[in-house]
Amino acid sequence: MKILIHGNLWHGSMEQSYARAFKLLGCEVVFFDPNDGDMSVYSSSTLTLWQRAIRKLKRGPLHKPRVEMANRRFVSLARKTQPDMVWVFKGVDLTPRWVQRLRENVDGPVLVYDPDNPFIESARHWSRNVIACIPLYDCHLVYGKFLIPLLLQHKARRVEHIPCAYDPELFGPVPTGDETHPEFECDIAFVGTWDAEREHWLSLLAQRFRVSIWGNEWEHCQDPRVASCWKRKPVYGQDFARVCRTAKLSFNYVRTENNRSSHNMRTFEIPACGGLAFTNRTEEQTAFFKEDEEMVCFDSESELLSKASSLLENPDRIRVMKRQALAAGRAHTYQKRAATICDIAQDLSAKTRSTKCSEEAALRPPVRTPGTL
Repeated sequence: MKILIHGNLWHGSMEQSYARAFKLLGCEVVFFDPNDGDMSVYSSSTLTLWQRAIRKLKRGPLHKPRVEMANRRFVSLARKTQPDMVWVFKGVDLTPRWVQRLRENVDGPVLVYDPDNPFIESARHWSRNVIACIPLYDCHLVYGKFLIPLLLQHKARRVEHIPCAYDPELFGPVPTGDETHPEFECDIAFVGTWDAEREHWLSLLAQRFRVSIWGNEWEHCQDPRVASCWKRKPVYGQDFARVCRTAKLSFNYVRTENNRSSHNMRTFEIPACGGLAFTNRTEEQTAFFKEDEEMVCFDSESELLSKASSLLENPDRIRVMKRQALAAGRAHTYQKRAATICDIAQDLSAKTRSTKCSEEAALRPPVRTPGTL
């Protein structure tokens, strides 16, 4: 199967993990990055003044012509390569006109993966095209089940639940023994971008425990105690895995507005890297991992603090739970998710061929046998 992926090809992106997974399945992968590998489109804290100026231009006067040029090149590449499946990640800059052109130039199904919730108020600045194109894609792949009825209400043709996963190559092999790295030692680690919800929960933990934070945009933090925990840089790949293995607990917050009852990438990455996830309780997370055996969950401030205190006083219990979480987490790979996506694409192709055959048969004139009028 030949797959054309429209997404961001920078180190650590989900698109890159899926590209590797499809190749491991024997697929031919053609990649189109509308941002030409420029990760500065997403990061902030680590940008130089020059990078910030370039990003401002790309989001301002250069945005429309740059997007039009990228979309034209994408459709041209699709026409030239004729993939068996086109897979779009989010598709923020693909307008209905360009998705329609894409469909006219390829025979294979066009799928889209929705890694965020486009229906929330805070998504208004990027979700307009995503929502407008919903009826045009052959299938939507969603991380959270709660998005299925929302997409169907907006005339989606087909919606499939594809949870997040982890990439063994990105995070490196997990050592068989206990491994620690002094630069990452702490009671509770958090790796991720700032937002107000995360700051609130981490502020409670920072009052009583040794908290360390790696990520972007924590310069917006209002609590000085939390700000002092920030290491002023993000960590990716194998360094992220080292943080998980070294920290006693790895904090993860599934944002209520965006993710609701589902999960996020860290749900699978933390246990698969050898860490113990300490996260707010959600329906999907507790379906994937056994609570108080493979994952630690909380619903309230009092539960957050009591569970942290109890576990941090029992390092042997943490070690046992980390091993149990590791065994459960390593089953959720992008290769397994990619295999499911290939099955969906093949099913769509088979149904399309069947429909075309039926339409062609209906258009053919009836065959008359000798002696009939």
